Amino acid sequence: MTDRRATAVLVAATAAVAAALIGLPLARLALVATDGGPVAIVGALGGPAAVTAVVNTLWTSGLVSAIAVLAGTGAAIFTERAAGSRRHALRAAVLAPLLLPPFVLAQAWARAWGPRGLSDQLLGVDLPGSTVRAASSSCSQSRPRRSPIS
Repeated sequence: MTDRRATAVLVAATAAVAAALIGLPLARLALVATDGGPVAIVGALGGPAAVTAVVNTLWTSGLVSAIAVLAGTGAAIFTERAAGSRRHALRAAVLAPLLLPPFVLAQAWARAWGPRGLSDQLLGVDLPGSTVRAASSSCSQSRPRRSPIS
C-alpha cells in the first residue's frame, strides 16, 4: 500500500470509530425518547418544565457568554499592552487552565465547595443547595463504609 492509501484507510477507520462512539449513544437516546410515541414527545416538549429549562438555558448561556467575552477582551488587551517578560508570564497564566485535565478541575471544585471543603473551613460558608454537595453526598451514601478493623 502506498502512504496515501494507508493514510486514507487510517482516516476512514478513525472516522468510523468516532461515528460509532457518537452515533450509537445518540441512536439509543432517540429510541428511548420515542418509546412513548409522538404524543409523549409532544407532551414532554410542550410542558412547563421544558419551557422553564429552555429559558434557564438561554439566560445562563447568554450571561456566561457576555462575561466570557468581556473578561477575555480585558485579559487580551491587558496582556498585549504589558511589557517584556511580564507579557510572557501573563500569557502563561491565561493558558494554564487549558492544560489541566477536566477531572483535576472537577476534583478541585469538589474540594473547594464540597462538604467540609475550603469554603466551609475558611469562611464558615455552608452551601446546602450546591450541586457538588448533592453529588458528593449521594456518592458517599451509595457505598457502604467498612470498618478499619474488619
